[in-house]
Amino acid sequence: MSTTIQTISSTQDSNSFFHWCKLAFQLFRKAPFTMIGLSLAIMIIAGVFQILPAPYGVVISKIIGAMLIPLLWIVMDQVSEHGSFKFASLKQYTGYVKLPLLAVVMLLPTIAQVITAAIMLGEQGVDLILFGVIATTSPLQVAIIFAAAAPIMLIFMFAPAFVLLKQQRVIAATKNSIKIVLKTFSLMLPILLLNAFVLFLAPFTLALSAIILGPWLGCLTYVAYKKLCR
Repeated sequence: MSTTIQTISSTQDSNSFFHWCKLAFQLFRKAPFTMIGLSLAIMIIAGVFQILPAPYGVVISKIIGAMLIPLLWIVMDQVSEHGSFKFASLKQYTGYVKLPLLAVVMLLPTIAQVITAAIMLGEQGVDLILFGVIATTSPLQVAIIFAAAAPIMLIFMFAPAFVLLKQQRVIAATKNSIKIVLKTFSLMLPILLLNAFVLFLAPFTLALSAIILGPWLGCLTYVAYKKLCR
């Protein structure tokens, strides 16, 4: 299935990042507890696997998270179209079989964090990501490492939507996401900065960044998808 990029009109609403933020807040407000609750559920489900011996537990946890997080696109799509989400609506979508392969793409931001940690801290940085050893690492260092994932997250941000909402293959979805982000980078830049900010905040205030700002930022990504992708 081919995808084209919608021509952005010169109207203030179409071009205004702040208008996108407003639309994202309106979407989030329709079902805040659902979005927060499901985001927390995914974090908990993925986190349970970290009880396994490191680094296997951390790696499996990341893979499970990468497979489950794209499902939030279905939640946002249902809330946007119908005002609420019901688990029965999951059967309206296809592409679930592609989630393991999509998880490979969605793990690339984590790989970026590992590389950043290794550059900054050497073996200690790798231990931080794969073994959770943070005793000798400052919160600021952890924040910088977390934020390093933002550019890669931005590049592939639309791939789950193309897979689950437009039934595209993972490779095509990935290519389309890259193409759209690069061609509309001036519009994507504030989203990149917000992503980096939310990730940077995580070591200092997990509740605000992951539980509140995370779901709203997901809504902002969905709004961008609806505005730019046809």
